[in-house]
Amino acid sequence: VICAGESVTIEFLDNGITTPLTFDWDNKDAVSNFEPIGNLTVNPTQTTVFTVTATSNEGCEYVSSTEVIVNDFEESLVITADPERIAVGQSTQLEVTDMIGYEYEWSQPNTLDDPTSPNPIASPIDANGTYTVTVTDDNGCTATATITLQVEEAVCDENDVWLPNMFTPNGDGSNDVFKAESNFVDDFEMIIYNRWGEAIFTSNDINNGWNGTFNGQELEPDVYGYCIRATCSNGVDYVSQGNVTIVK
Repeated sequence: VICAGESVTIEFLDNGITTPLTFDWDNKDAVSNFEPIGNLTVNPTQTTVFTVTATSNEGCEYVSSTEVIVNDFEESLVITADPERIAVGQSTQLEVTDMIGYEYEWSQPNTLDDPTSPNPIASPIDANGTYTVTVTDDNGCTATATITLQVEEAVCDENDVWLPNMFTPNGDGSNDVFKAESNFVDDFEMIIYNRWGEAIFTSNDINNGWNGTFNGQELEPDVYGYCIRATCSNGVDYVSQGNVTIVK
C-alpha cells in the first residue's frame, strides 16, 4: 500500500537461480525510467496489478504478479457549511466526510471549537472564510479539502435587512408572505398596521412573516404600514418604517 504520489520498488526474488534471466513487465506507463530488470520502481496513480515474465536462456518462463494499492481518498473528501454566508462574529457548522479512525487537522484552529473534529463549529474573527482540512489515514497518507465561506461585515442597514414593498397572499405558494430577509439579525420585531394605525400583526421571529390576514380573515388589497426593529450580530440596531401593498 502506498499513498497517492508515492513510489514503491517491486523486487523479483529469483531464489538463487544462476541462469541469466530477462524480464518483461506490463504497465510500463506507471514505471519511472523503465529498464527490463528484476527490480522495478513504480509510481501508479491508481491501484494497479504489475505482472512480470521472467525468461531463461533456455526459454523457460515464469510469470508472477503483485498488486500495488494506491490509497488516494482526496476525491471522497467533501466539505459543507451550514450556513455558507455569515457575518463576522457569527458561527457556522463545518462538516467533512467522516472516516472512522482518520485524523483531522483544520486551518484557522483559533476560530474553531474543535480543530481536530470532522465537524467543527467555525466562528471567523475577520473576513477570512477559507478553511482547509488535512485528513490522515491509519497508513499515514494525507489528503486535503478546502471550503471558502462568504464572511461579511454586517453594517446593519437596508443591505443587511431586506424587505419587499408588495406581496400576493393568494395561496399559490409564491410571494404569499411578507417578511424580512437577513442572515445577520439576532433580535427582531415587526409590527404591521392598517391605515387607521391599528396593529394587526406582530412577530418577534424574522422567519415568521405576515400572511395578509387579521383575526383569521383575509384582508382586501390595500396599503399597510410596518415598523421593523432589529439588532444585527455586530450589536448595531436597525429601525425601518414603510409601507407594503397587498396585491391579488
